[in-house]
Amino acid sequence: MITVILTKDVEGCGRAGDICEVADGFARNSLLRNKVAVVATPQQIKRYEAEKKRREQEKKERKEKTQRIVSLLDGKTITMRAKHDNRTLFAAIDGDAIAQELGSLIDETVPVDIVVIENPIKKLGDYDVELRLDDDVSAKVRVSVTGA
Repeated sequence: MITVILTKDVEGCGRAGDICEVADGFARNSLLRNKVAVVATPQQIKRYEAEKKRREQEKKERKEKTQRIVSLLDGKTITMRAKHDNRTLFAAIDGDAIAQELGSLIDETVPVDIVVIENPIKKLGDYDVELRLDDDVSAKVRVSVTGA
């Protein structure tokens, strides 16, 4: 048996950053060859633990920021003006445009990946848009699209 640190998720073995004991042949022929694991030396273990701690800290900071954004934006209505022809917009409004507008509303950068919109908005009207930050944190924002 050999101890390895996984660099990527491996089905049946563990997730990235996990330290596992696997058979020598499996480690040499599959994990190490495909670069999804490294041999767990004391230096490697120390490096991966430090990196894991850093990733957890970044995740915690991101979650705090996103929760602050949600508390500021939940239930708000934003109005976006767009040129149209017979209520059909010339340029669709996508998640990027909504994130920029929300960011200007609270004077903070809103990540585009939290804006959940199935299809770009192509007509005038009011639309409910979900801001999903994590599986457990989300907010609703109303987007009102009016003519320019």
